[in-house]
Amino acid sequence: MKIDTLIFDLGGVLMQHNIQGSVDAFLTLMGEEAMQTILGLRTDGEGQTGTLMEKYEKGDITTKYFIDTILKHSRPGTTPQEIRSAWITMHAGIPQQRIDYLKQLKQNGFRMYLLSNNNELHWRDVLSTYPLAEIFDGMFASHELHCCKPDKKIFCEVTKIIKSDPQATIFIDDLEANRRIAEQTIGWRTCASIEELKGLL
Repeated sequence: MKIDTLIFDLGGVLMQHNIQGSVDAFLTLMGEEAMQTILGLRTDGEGQTGTLMEKYEKGDITTKYFIDTILKHSRPGTTPQEIRSAWITMHAGIPQQRIDYLKQLKQNGFRMYLLSNNNELHWRDVLSTYPLAEIFDGMFASHELHCCKPDKKIFCEVTKIIKSDPQATIFIDDLEANRRIAEQTIGWRTCASIEELKGLL
């Protein structure tokens, strides 16, 4: 199989996470009950279905709504910047060795796309921290992948990639549900990690 297009998941594969740091920050701002029932973040770092956190991760609500809602349930004096910082803490950064590997792939002529959640704190605050624009040919949102069904045409970057060369695409994502959609619905070949990808190249 020809491989010339790579798609990397920002959260699941590329980034390191500081989940406990984010949990601790939100505990300080909101307290445990509000953090779990309103935000939907448990003390073990897991998210809960149907809560603010899940809606924001999917891009169903705006950043303003996300921050304003948490403000209403936080300790007096909490600022929007504190909430932004608590959320960004969860996404601790991309190790330099992974950035170096991406640059190497780019130099080898691969087309590379980045998958991320469709919310502003990912796109603007997290992505701008790293020199990713010079590495990736484009970005698209993971909730668009989740919405992919055989009978539903998706008007987004995903569609363009599928049309360009579906058999030459490897989708990188360590979430089993995403990989199942990519393989069964779209027909992409997937890898669970960068290490697995290295073995194929």
